[in-house]
Amino acid sequence: MVSGNCQAVDFAVGGMTCSRCSDAVKKALSSMPDVKTVSVSLGTNMAHVEFLPSSECTVDILKETIEDIGYDVNDIILPHSENSMKPTKTVAIAVGGMTCSMCSSAVHKALGETPGVKSVNVSLSTSLATIEYEPSSECNPESLSDTIECIGYDVNDVILPQAEKVNPVKTVAIAVGGMTCSMCSSAVHKALTELPGVKSVNVSLSTNLATIEYEPSSECTPESLADTIECIGY
Repeated sequence: MVSGNCQAVDFAVGGMTCSRCSDAVKKALSSMPDVKTVSVSLGTNMAHVEFLPSSECTVDILKETIEDIGYDVNDIILPHSENSMKPTKTVAIAVGGMTCSMCSSAVHKALGETPGVKSVNVSLSTSLATIEYEPSSECNPESLSDTIECIGYDVNDVILPQAEKVNPVKTVAIAVGGMTCSMCSSAVHKALTELPGVKSVNVSLSTNLATIEYEPSSECTPESLADTIECIGY
């Protein structure tokens, strides 16, 4: 239990492979002013910190301390009372182009710095970024997708919780001819994604299939989707 004015935070730490790593993280955090207790578990890759909040000791500063000694912070978990001040939503984004831990760290950093984002988990193995955020005009699935694309990665899909899918969504798969490289599939993905009513797009170069989830309307039909592909030369 956290006593007095102390706050607690848990960090999911990436890159720890042995007891020397966990000891290094514990030593770095313990040396911070106003940090009261630190426990680092190599088994769960979690660092639990209790601290007195000040200008020299904040959650962001503690996170930077871990990153400064060469480890990744994959998630930040605040006590429930601190996370529940405003209603939050969760979205999972399928990220294309991540090939190493530096890529996933770059995506994590960019999303984590977005105002309104509460927690981020980026998995290199599944190519998924899962974000918990406070919805606003500046923080929503579209702006989070833009953030990923702005640092050079592709957004292959945006997965919303089922409850948020208010309108009926249909799926269609279109066989695309003429794609010969990743630039081709990216061009098809971009053109389809920009259409009103399109919810998600997955373009496979290996199968030459574009799978699209969309909200049916007079402007968004299988025919209009096919026309869009043909208009860019495929």
